[in-house]
Amino acid sequence: MESPGYIHTFSDAEQERLIRQGAFLEPYIHPVIDLAPGSEVLEIGCGVGAQIRILLKRHPMIRLTGVDIAGVQLARARVFLDEEIKDGRAVLAEASGNALPFADRSFDAICMFWLLEHVRDPLPILREADRVLRPDGLIYCTEVFNAGFHVQPPAPALARYWRAFNDYQVALGGAPDIGAHLADLASATGLSVEWLCDAPVILDRRLTGQEARIGFVTYWKDLLLSAADGLLAQTRVDRTLIGDMVHALDSLVDEDDAVLYYAPRQLRARKRRESGTARVQDGLSHSATTSRGIS
Repeated sequence: MESPGYIHTFSDAEQERLIRQGAFLEPYIHPVIDLAPGSEVLEIGCGVGAQIRILLKRHPMIRLTGVDIAGVQLARARVFLDEEIKDGRAVLAEASGNALPFADRSFDAICMFWLLEHVRDPLPILREADRVLRPDGLIYCTEVFNAGFHVQPPAPALARYWRAFNDYQVALGGAPDIGAHLADLASATGLSVEWLCDAPVILDRRLTGQEARIGFVTYWKDLLLSAADGLLAQTRVDRTLIGDMVHALDSLVDEDDAVLYYAPRQLRARKRRESGTARVQDGLSHSATTSRGIS
């Protein structure tokens, strides 16, 4: 959505990967999202509807509207969310996050997952979100912070591929470390930042069982390979590096001392009662921001 170039492609296989990704990451990123019963909720950049299904499962008394700029993603979402749409709990619309087709103060809460990493300028989207949010309404934003990716023992091929992956996203107009800037962006929009936290996704000794460890590694292989065709087309990687990267990930399954640490960042901000996309007059305030860990 709003992307000058989408690193993951819009293929059928990628759409299915996004649904699997949503299910895999649910226990890491959804526990902090609190939506009141009866709320009208908007997801900007809903894609194939993976997060909408999870939100409705965890908050069955809300009504959720999803918008995305990509018609092909919405077509898959309409199939995936057929039951939720028929029972009136979900509504989908094709729209740009820069120009939402809703009146001011239409929603009680807004959610965004993995959206701002794909746009050149996130502020217009946040200003539109602020516009359609009701006073005291909440925004939950979950984003990448790729600089925090860590693997032990060292895996040179994985590190090289990860650098190429992130450089490619930047070349496409994306921002692979946008999570570090969420509090400043929200403050610049006039929102009151309530917290900013990490949501660590970790493989270490605590993840026991072959099936669980294979599932963890498979998630990362699928994610990294989703950009492989583009990386190959631009000669940013070659097939040997791809094979070595996959081998490095597979080796983590049976390595007792293996650690793969990655921490997306999550923000909750509230619309000020007097704001209508208010400007912060005295600079970007960090005073309302706190850090919390999620285990």
